Amino acid sequence: MKITTLLFTFLWLLIGNVVAQTDVSKAPDFSNQSSVQMSDCHFVVAQDGSGDFKTVQEAIDAVPDFRKQITRIFIRKGKYKEKLVVAPCKQHIALYGEDGAVLTYDDYANKQNVFGENKGTSGSSSIYIYASDFYAENITFENTAGPVGQAVACFVAGDRVHFKKC
Repeated sequence: MKITTLLFTFLWLLIGNVVAQTDVSKAPDFSNQSSVQMSDCHFVVAQDGSGDFKTVQEAIDAVPDFRKQITRIFIRKGKYKEKLVVAPCKQHIALYGEDGAVLTYDDYANKQNVFGENKGTSGSSSIYIYASDFYAENITFENTAGPVGQAVACFVAGDRVHFKKC
């Protein structure tokens, strides 16, 4: 009993110390991100090959891990059917959609994975945002599974995540 209490107290102090050291003032200021043009962006995603990447995931993967500055990604109009993951190390990403930019997938809770198990509600998401300091503007996030039960369009676990006109 004493060991459990001691361990719990140690973890409580450790977590409290980490939270206390988080400096929110160093978060990027996304308030001035409005009306960003394609020429203002670092990467352009276009399905027709006219951009830097054909898929959104390729552009996200190209962002250097733990970058301190905002990386702006412009997504040309079109329906991008991809299961997206913004990993925790891909912080400070800003996605801007041209009118008609749609990020979609069609998983659902009772759909089976490769092991024959149900994916579950959280496993059905079209996009997973684990990174902090993420921004999205003018993009439709959707899950097109239809009337098959529960489904998630956007799963957010990161801190300081902003959506504007989405």
